[in-house]
Amino acid sequence: MKKLVLIFCVLFSLNLDAQYVTSLAKNAATPQDGGVTYFLPRNVVEVEVTIEETCYYMGPYSEYASSLLGLTNYIRENKTELNIVGVNVDTGVEADPNAVYFIAQDEKSKDPVPNIIMNENGIIIALGFDNMAYKDLTKPCRLYANDMMAAYEEEVSFIDVVEMPDNGEDDEEGSANKKRITKDDRANLAAEQIRKFRNAKYEIASGFQEVAYGDATRVMLERLDNMEYEYLCLFKGKTVKRTYNKVFRITPESNQSNATVTLGKLAGGETIKIQFDSKNTTPNVFPLGDDIKKSAQANKIFYRVPASTNVKVSCDNKILADKQLIISQFGEIQLVTIKGNKALFNPNTGELISLER
Repeated sequence: MKKLVLIFCVLFSLNLDAQYVTSLAKNAATPQDGGVTYFLPRNVVEVEVTIEETCYYMGPYSEYASSLLGLTNYIRENKTELNIVGVNVDTGVEADPNAVYFIAQDEKSKDPVPNIIMNENGIIIALGFDNMAYKDLTKPCRLYANDMMAAYEEEVSFIDVVEMPDNGEDDEEGSANKKRITKDDRANLAAEQIRKFRNAKYEIASGFQEVAYGDATRVMLERLDNMEYEYLCLFKGKTVKRTYNKVFRITPESNQSNATVTLGKLAGGETIKIQFDSKNTTPNVFPLGDDIKKSAQANKIFYRVPASTNVKVSCDNKILADKQLIISQFGEIQLVTIKGNKALFNPNTGELISLER
């Protein structure tokens, strides 16, 4: 009997001078066409990793680098190295499907539901303002592909070494000779060509030829340098670097406020993780009970007190970024009475930022 009396008192107080009632949308008892639905925001964490990729390609004659040219610094195997050169951590905002509410006029009230202003995603911005010019300052999630290549992957090639006939003509016999020369022969030809380039550069630079090339000297030396480089690459190999961004996105669940989550892996197999730590960030804010969250509230509206969260991004236990972020869903949902008042909310966090008559 006492429970029935208590329930009756609660229902009576709910309808006493009630202008409107607010309910969790899925628990709303009022027909959905008689009110307005609004969302609280939640935050998406975006981690953008800038990667420098270095690809090493062996020269086709690398095995002769030491014996023919005396080289010690040359590429001995094809391999790829990844180096993380930058990490940016930021947040975007989207409507929280777990925090959607329905405001409807109370059945016994003649007063209309206060005017509600929302952005295009249904996130509440203001309540109780009849006319309000506002600029939506919601921070949207960035839209891009998961991988953004800043430099395309170029095809690596090496110059071809062929033996030309002594008279410089490409006759049938010469063509046959080209096909018969061995790898040793080609390596020796390439090494000899390098020596010729170097000798030609010396003669031009020293004036040995006693010919005044004038302004053409620089051009000739540059051309010889380029040709020598291409032949050297046959022994030393080639190195190609490119930089690209890989983007990881996560929408943390409310129960991950103090958790470590795997975001994904890089091309080299390295694991990227994110750690959230929002302990004791809202010590004076007491959570609402489930019965209050799920029941209709007269002349009140649900909003959020967001949590300041320490966010760390790591790769194989090495910390890459350490940043303080506001993550709304890690905070607490609260209630405020707004009958006869005007309220402004932060569209990025759901926080109440102004309450006035």
